[in-house]
Amino acid sequence: MANDSTRKKTSCATLERYAWPLVAAWTILPAVFLVGSVVRETNHMAPITVVGHREILFNSLGYVILWMVGVGGICLVGRRLVRCERERTAAEEALLQSREDLESKVKERTAELEKANVRLKCEVVERMRAEEALRESEMKYRIVADNTYGWEFWLNPEGRFIYTSPACLDITGYSADDFAADPDLFYRIIHSDDRSSFRSHRHEVEQKFKSDVAAFRIIRPDGSCRWIGHVCRPVFDNNGNFIGIRGSNRDISERKQAEVEIWKLNEELEQRVLKRTAQLEASNRELEGFCYAISHDLRAPLNRLEGYSRAILEDCSELLDAQGRFYAERIEQGSLQLKRVIDVLLELSRLTRSELTVQDVNLSEIARSIIQELKEMHPDRVVEFVAAPDVMVKGDVAMLTIALKNLLDNAWKYTAKHSTAGIEFGITEHKRRRVCYVRDDGVGFDMKFAKKLFKPFESIHCPGEFPGNGIGLATVQRVIQRHGGRIWAEGAIEKGATFYFSL
Repeated sequence: MANDSTRKKTSCATLERYAWPLVAAWTILPAVFLVGSVVRETNHMAPITVVGHREILFNSLGYVILWMVGVGGICLVGRRLVRCERERTAAEEALLQSREDLESKVKERTAELEKANVRLKCEVVERMRAEEALRESEMKYRIVADNTYGWEFWLNPEGRFIYTSPACLDITGYSADDFAADPDLFYRIIHSDDRSSFRSHRHEVEQKFKSDVAAFRIIRPDGSCRWIGHVCRPVFDNNGNFIGIRGSNRDISERKQAEVEIWKLNEELEQRVLKRTAQLEASNRELEGFCYAISHDLRAPLNRLEGYSRAILEDCSELLDAQGRFYAERIEQGSLQLKRVIDVLLELSRLTRSELTVQDVNLSEIARSIIQELKEMHPDRVVEFVAAPDVMVKGDVAMLTIALKNLLDNAWKYTAKHSTAGIEFGITEHKRRRVCYVRDDGVGFDMKFAKKLFKPFESIHCPGEFPGNGIGLATVQRVIQRHGGRIWAEGAIEKGATFYFSL
């Protein structure tokens, strides 16, 4: 298309260059020839004859025809010139439009290139920032890895060291370059007795892709032995391909030495426990013998003292003055009190030695039956009792009945000075454990004396203010401890007390 247009433009330009001279030639030359011919004939010929006129006529006609042919050619050339002019104008207009289109496309392309250049610059800046961040991150993690307390390493799938932290020198006596140059060095420094187990450990990691831990001994260049705590795991790329093993080693020699010492101490402790157990069993047998002696050897003299003092008061009261009768009464009361103490000690001893019969126990029913007995014994008391329904536990029903009876007896006793009283038995949660409680609104106690509550024969109230043998709460504690639980109390003066226990 471009070559055709160029050829047309060249043809039109040539035609324009030679057209007007040709027109002039074709217009003027025939006329000149005609005039010249007529003049020549007129000057040289004889008087004009008919033949002469005919020749002149033919010559003139030839020139006219020639002139007409020239004029026709000129018309044709003119038409060709007009067509060429139109084609040239259309070509110039098309060239101008093409030039404008080309300039528009060049501007668009230039704008696109400028935008692409801006994007490329931004991408280059981001790439540089990412590379800088990557370098900073790599430097940060390398600083962390190079300055760890332990010996960090990374093995490729062929077992060669990709990275080894400098701490390996302090632990093994070999540098990171030594391990990089000799991959088998790691195996060679492992104690011969531990190599088999370590190879099994590595097999689990490399073949089964399991994270695993191990402990083994290594031999340093100076011949010393150290224990190593080892942990490693397989490493995979984003496509799930296995790319090596990442591991960490720690020097645990001190811990191993401590474990050996602890084992020795445990052995010694076990021997001591066995020896102490034997001593306690002997002491228990002596205590059982002592309790037997108390129950049999002391009870008879006490019975005689009680009987003789009562006989003196009944048979010889007229012979005694007031002071003598007072002494006899004190002897009788002391004998009775000592018999009660002996009974309490025997009861505590029995609770300590007797076997537990574990079964399901409904503490709510036991509590209601105990309160019902107390109400029947003291019909004049106004006491409101509330018990949570069906509080079920596992334990020895006889022992738990003794413990619950002592707690409810205490609540009944220490609310006696109030015209109306409230006693509650229930269950709650303490430190995510289910605990039972007995609560009353009686005289309460000062919390600074709470530790004395469960000691035998200890009392935090004035002697004679509340009757009792001082062994009730100690008995409760012994029962709870036999069931593997604990008991504690909270209270305030004249605001009541709450006894919590777990089994």
